[in-house]
Amino acid sequence: MKKFILHLVLLLSLIIAGCNLSGTITYNQNGLEGVAVTLRCSDGVTKTAVTDSNGKYSFSDVTKGSYTIAASKLGYSFYPESINMDINKDGAKDVDFEANTIALIPFKPSLHGFCFTNYFTGYPLPFLIPGLPDIPQIPDTYGLCGGMSFSVYDYYIANKTIPSTSGEWDIPEQGTPLHQYIYWRQINSFGKKGEFISKFAKWMDMPDGTSVGTQKKTYDEFEEIRSLLDAGNLVPLGLVKVKTGAMLWKNHQVLAYGYVAISDDLIHIKIYDPNAPLNDSIAIKAERVIVEDSVSNPIYGYKCVTIGGDYNYTIRGFFKMNYVPVVPPDGL
Repeated sequence: MKKFILHLVLLLSLIIAGCNLSGTITYNQNGLEGVAVTLRCSDGVTKTAVTDSNGKYSFSDVTKGSYTIAASKLGYSFYPESINMDINKDGAKDVDFEANTIALIPFKPSLHGFCFTNYFTGYPLPFLIPGLPDIPQIPDTYGLCGGMSFSVYDYYIANKTIPSTSGEWDIPEQGTPLHQYIYWRQINSFGKKGEFISKFAKWMDMPDGTSVGTQKKTYDEFEEIRSLLDAGNLVPLGLVKVKTGAMLWKNHQVLAYGYVAISDDLIHIKIYDPNAPLNDSIAIKAERVIVEDSVSNPIYGYKCVTIGGDYNYTIRGFFKMNYVPVVPPDGL
């Protein structure tokens, strides 16, 4: 009996186990680091991997099915653009790409952002939560600001034209391919284990203008954000708008694409705001303030508010979201 069970377990493991899919991405015959590789199954399940310093990537346990694989990195195009393949047996598969540099048009919300606003209707969760006395009612309208910001960056990096709709209120309905993609990218924006939900909650619980508050944290965060922007990257940001006691979803996510140093004490950070489609004027006004005075070494923070929109709002603090590019599928 024991031998029978052991043989059965081994047989099942062979049936369930998939193949290993790997490859190398080169530029001028050298491995290209930091390329996001997207493996999308015909059933919609998507995996991503990032190339190492030698340009190598890998996926393990790829099960049988039909797949599309594509590569993406800011400032590069790839040959082939994508590869369709059927995996119908075990073993190792190798898929390589060659990269070429391209000149991207500078990012502008009016050119590269969605033309519809961040206002979706329907039940926002994939499962039903029953009404309970101490649990707030789930609203029947919701935002997908993180998903919209991530999706816009996906399209920009892939040098693809973003799907167009007829106007600000022509919003993708639930169940449509574009809505499903944005919703999936919203989930991605929270991190693999929801760590950015925890980060929002932690920042909501902080004070504002102290040496351990959101303004000081924002001042520290901006050093990395500035470096990324200086290198030509876009940076998804989490904006903390409310304090503990308010609903977590009252916070916001946007996409930073540049900044202007007005003075040593004032910076305007240019953003794509999903709540204000096609507006190239919206920015975060970050004013340097002293949060703890010291004769020899004052501690600084940033006091923030949005400018350039029809409705401007105070930001208690902001931080960089963890973004990994994905190649959007055709036909959304």
